[in-house]
Amino acid sequence: MKKRLQAQQNIALREAVDAPWYVPNRYDELRQVPVVIQMREMAQKLFEKNQRHRNVLIKDALDYEPRTS
Repeated sequence: MKKRLQAQQNIALREAVDAPWYVPNRYDELRQVPVVIQMREMAQKLFEKNQRHRNVLIKDALDYEPRTS
């Protein structure tokens, strides 16, 4: 799944800058974060936000440990 998401991001970025397929992926030059890292950061922010939520049911839904790769 991660490789597929990364491949889709590479294709989209290459099309956005009109680069040929053989040009290496340079996230730093385009000021882009790889999609897998961005999704992980968003999930962490969501968990942190939900831990401070005032609804008990939302807090209780966070009792499991997410899988790490």
